[in-house]
Amino acid sequence: MKKLLLLLVGIGVTAGCFYWSMKGVNVEEFRDSFRTANYWTLPAIFLLLFLFYWLKAIRWSWMLQPIEKLRPRQLFSPVMIGFAANNVLPAHLGEFVRVFLVGRRYSMSATTVLSTVILERVFDVIAILGLFVVSLQFADELPPEYNEVVIYLATGAAAFVIFTSAFLIWTEGSIRLFSVVLKFVPFVREGMRESLVSMMESAGEGLNVLRSVRAILAIVLNSFVQWVLNGLIAYLALQAFQIPVAPTDGLIFTAILAVAVMIPSTPGYFGLVQGAFKMSVLVLGIHASESRVFAASMYYHMSMYIPVTLTGLYFLSNENLRLRDLGRIAKESE
Repeated sequence: MKKLLLLLVGIGVTAGCFYWSMKGVNVEEFRDSFRTANYWTLPAIFLLLFLFYWLKAIRWSWMLQPIEKLRPRQLFSPVMIGFAANNVLPAHLGEFVRVFLVGRRYSMSATTVLSTVILERVFDVIAILGLFVVSLQFADELPPEYNEVVIYLATGAAAFVIFTSAFLIWTEGSIRLFSVVLKFVPFVREGMRESLVSMMESAGEGLNVLRSVRAILAIVLNSFVQWVLNGLIAYLALQAFQIPVAPTDGLIFTAILAVAVMIPSTPGYFGLVQGAFKMSVLVLGIHASESRVFAASMYYHMSMYIPVTLTGLYFLSNENLRLRDLGRIAKESE
């Protein structure tokens, strides 16, 4: 019953986001946008996409280094399989798929591997929020109705970075404080509190493998570069459709998109990507037709979705596994 409810919610969110993002779209102008698009941006997008995921493999190898000395090329295929699984499975279950693959291939504890994946998300959030706040300084004057929202987001970003820094330095104390604070939050029930604290402990376990400040700084830098590349992909997709944006605007698109994909939806983030593009254009006050914005969002989405999914499925076949095996693996690894 719970899975059915989540499925219905996901379908509703996807349909609602698609409906909103397509309001005002003219079919003929949408087609014309693709006819006049600059497809020479595709090679650059594919190169940036490869570098983005290769950097993820490098970062993961650094995190696993004290446990098992693995090269990035050994982790690249599990990374691609995991992100391909995210494109075809709900609820980010691809993370569990890559944990299973690495644990099985190298006889590693699934809990330990999962803790590094959770820690990855922490560093990703730091990088995304940091770049978002910085990119806002280069944005043109925002519409008045968004100024207050931006202030709240910037404050939240700063608070998160401060808390995460404290967590990196005083891990055990931060977990205890987090647990105490949750007891006073009325809508967080006991079961949810235990789950959240358990996630913090898993991230802390992953952090324990990083004994070097130098290693942490390298991982932070790697994370920032990853999301700069992702922002450049968004920038190129918008430029391909003659939408006037600056390279730093791509970072704002990426930050809004990163928040959007956390909302429950159908696999592949369909509707959410399109809604995030439209929201970004509104926030930045960019003058562009809704048809072109929608076309650019589809171009961006497909230029990432198709190569990632196909590459992941190729590596999956090398593991003697099939697409139907992904759901079973994810369920067993949860």
